Amino acid sequence: MPSYECQRRTPLKSPNDDVIEHLEILKNYRYLTGDARGSLSYAKAIASIRACPQKIESVKEASELPSIGPKITAMIKEFLESGAIQEAVQIKKDSEYITLTELSTVYGIGPSTAQKLMKQEITSLEILKQAVNLDPGLLKRDQLLGLQYVSDFSTP
Repeated sequence: MPSYECQRRTPLKSPNDDVIEHLEILKNYRYLTGDARGSLSYAKAIASIRACPQKIESVKEASELPSIGPKITAMIKEFLESGAIQEAVQIKKDSEYITLTELSTVYGIGPSTAQKLMKQEITSLEILKQAVNLDPGLLKRDQLLGLQYVSDFSTP
């Protein structure tokens, strides 16, 4: 397997989508909480796993893939043994993660703005819409448009 991500063939559906789903949650959590380096590490590991043409069935197979270090290997081992990565399961239920994920669906709202809004007790798009009606200066122009058309942007 080529070491550079851009040189790997990556199918739309991977035989390892189940483990990738858990790692994506961890990657997104790291990104939303400001850990860009951690998020990048997960992104590289996910790309490597996604490009693997067969289902990963052992820790040895996983550890031989590029960009898979000891931490990701341990998570894959946990997944192979139990069918889940407990950290990802807990994060998926975390109210902070749910709020940051929902707020960052608005075009122009990234992790830092979502965190600022959350500190102002804005925990959903509905509350954000109400807050913007009271104070239009809460968001920039592109963010206001993103909020106005959030349902259109999220429709495939």
